[in-house]
Amino acid sequence: MKELPPPENQIEIKQPNFTLRQLRDAFDKKDKQQLREMLDYIQNMVQRGDNMKCSPMTDKDLERLLETGEGELYVGTGTSGQRIFIKNDELWMPFTEDRDAEIGKRYHLNFEYLFDVPQGKELKVKF
Repeated sequence: MKELPPPENQIEIKQPNFTLRQLRDAFDKKDKQQLREMLDYIQNMVQRGDNMKCSPMTDKDLERLLETGEGELYVGTGTSGQRIFIKNDELWMPFTEDRDAEIGKRYHLNFEYLFDVPQGKELKVKF
């Protein structure tokens, strides 16, 4: 039996990330409860493995986020703390090459894993 070569024009179908879809849905509906659930989930997933956890966003911060589309989500605490910025329908974590790189590495890796960001790429996703 003769084997056929793989097709030249393979189409890769990538499913949208569930977390990003739900986050987008919360913003579109202006649903504060759903937004809280999704941001708490993101915060917990990015800081998982850390015994010290940040407090969730306040109701006032959530309302401002829904009004302006801008906000910050804190992960980790103390010197190892990092921020996830929310602006223009994007989430991103800044990455520096100095001391923060080693301290925040766990959070960066968790962010990459949660949002399927290729390792070594900018930690930014659209929702």
